[in-house]
Amino acid sequence: LVVLLIRWLRVGHFWEQGKEGRLLPSQVPEADARLRWVAVALALLLTTTPEAYSVLLGLVVALWPLRHTLAQAWHDVGGKARHRAAALFLLLIGAIGSVFLTDIPALGNVADLLGQWVRSWWESGGYPWYWVPFRVLADEPLLAGLALWGAWRAWRRGNVLDRVWLRWAVVLLLLGFRPGRTSADVVVLLIPLTFLAADALRAGWEMLRAPSPTWREEGVLTAAFLIILVFLSMMFAGYVASGESRYIPALIVVPLLLVGLAFLYGFWLGKRAALRVVFTCALITGLVWTWMAFWVQNLHLAPDAALDALPGIERETTYPDIRLLVRMVERISAERNTDLHEIPLDLMSEGDDVLRWYFRDFKNLREIPSLKSATAPVVLAPTTVGELPNYTGMDWVTRRAVLPTDLGGRIYHWWLYRESAFPQPTTNVVLWYAAETPQGKDGE
Repeated sequence: LVVLLIRWLRVGHFWEQGKEGRLLPSQVPEADARLRWVAVALALLLTTTPEAYSVLLGLVVALWPLRHTLAQAWHDVGGKARHRAAALFLLLIGAIGSVFLTDIPALGNVADLLGQWVRSWWESGGYPWYWVPFRVLADEPLLAGLALWGAWRAWRRGNVLDRVWLRWAVVLLLLGFRPGRTSADVVVLLIPLTFLAADALRAGWEMLRAPSPTWREEGVLTAAFLIILVFLSMMFAGYVASGESRYIPALIVVPLLLVGLAFLYGFWLGKRAALRVVFTCALITGLVWTWMAFWVQNLHLAPDAALDALPGIERETTYPDIRLLVRMVERISAERNTDLHEIPLDLMSEGDDVLRWYFRDFKNLREIPSLKSATAPVVLAPTTVGELPNYTGMDWVTRRAVLPTDLGGRIYHWWLYRESAFPQPTTNVVLWYAAETPQGKDGE
């Protein structure tokens, strides 16, 4: 889809005109401009979740070039005050009729849903709000750095197409903060960032290959910068690993030293020579950092690696115990009701879709709000809600979550070393059953 989109946008044609300085917004035909915006809107709809706000966002982006035409149409239709008032009255009647006349309690439900939606920005499946940009920086640091430079170039003096990529990247970055964000948002964001980074890399390469009379001095300063950067990384690693304050002065002084050397060199041999040195060091550092992230992640993805060694910290898996739990309840039902799914079962799920899914075949399943409402001979409830009198309970692990929020203060340690040695929270339930005692797990 991306390749087809690029061909539709005629990137080569716009790119050549942009390099020659002949592509200005006033020179682009209006039809081509609309097609580009419609293509960007289509890309947004294809690469985001199929929710209402995504559709609205795509329509707004697609109709943005037509805003003056729509305003003129509204002005023509509502040229007279009574026509405009009649149109607004019809819209108001339609809105009121769809809410008040059909279901008056809907207003309260809408208010509750709005509050849940606002809270979900901070409770999005265990992913913190900064997860998408954090993963881009951690996994693709070179691409992120070049994309920032490319975004600055597009904002300052980019052509129309470069600014389209910039707007697309900004919109997708904002969508990464939305409720329901997932790791797939990282991949989606990398698409426009790649085009911005490509433009920055082209500009940097042209700057590097330009002849320079001070190439020896630049080589010496580049070597000095790289040595200082290695020392700075060692100090940062020491502070992350130990947390001792003796590393803090070096973490403050060394970056200031790098900035001071760059400024002094710029005053000595010129701004362009200093920029070449800074770009070369940043490019080498980004390459090494990206290679380290690639190597460490793929090293742990060997087929024979243990589950705990996997570096992906955005997983949530079900335990095999949950299937054994279903089999135990089926055995209890067969012993007491001669049917695997006939026994009455009270389920206190607290929104646990996994439990509801695995016990969907039970005919007499009833969800209860609390243990006080339990009347069935078999009850399933979380371990945190207390005990059930006159019942015997068995503890079962149903899920294990490996989430970034579990890192806490060790998030920088993971960023540097890519270790996943941190607590893995589990979801536990208790199987409460009355009277007869079933066989244990070993009886499977």
